[in-house]
Amino acid sequence: MAAVMAAPEPAEAPSSLLLLVVGGECGCPGLLAYVLEELERGVRSWEDVDPDVCSLDEQLKAFVSRHSATFSSIVKGQRSLHHRGETLETLVLLNPSDKSLCDES
Repeated sequence: MAAVMAAPEPAEAPSSLLLLVVGGECGCPGLLAYVLEELERGVRSWEDVDPDVCSLDEQLKAFVSRHSATFSSIVKGQRSLHHRGETLETLVLLNPSDKSLCDES
């Protein structure tokens, strides 16, 4: 899995931070838990996020409770989860095709 943070263009979204997570199948027992721990550690290490402007905990809770989900009818197992909050826009791509990755980059 990978995470990327970038500032969007002002016309695209009101969010000031972007989080893109790309993941595939986890075939080994325990690998998913390890990857999720590392992802959380990585996000929490963002040094340039002012906690007075963006509460990562609140934004991630909003993602969990309010995200939209899209399932591909063409690529088996491909899913896309998205939420745009006030300060954080999050997109999670699970088992994406090469085309999906290029479209979202």
